[in-house]
Amino acid sequence: GYCSRYEWAKFILEYSGIRNINLLPAKSDDFAVLADRPYFSALDINKFKNSFELVLPDWKIMLKLSLL
Repeated sequence: GYCSRYEWAKFILEYSGIRNINLLPAKSDDFAVLADRPYFSALDINKFKNSFELVLPDWKIMLKLSLL
């Protein structure tokens, strides 16, 4: 699966038990950048998964493991 940076940060805060931060979502348009960025840029790993016959766990599971 995939998630936004907001969902990623929100999950880290919740998993870490941090409740006193008011995390707000932001749009790319809210920031001045020099380069154009695609609206949706999640990496498609289906070809990789199919080539190596992989079943990857959900991003939340992997993030929990990396936070241990």
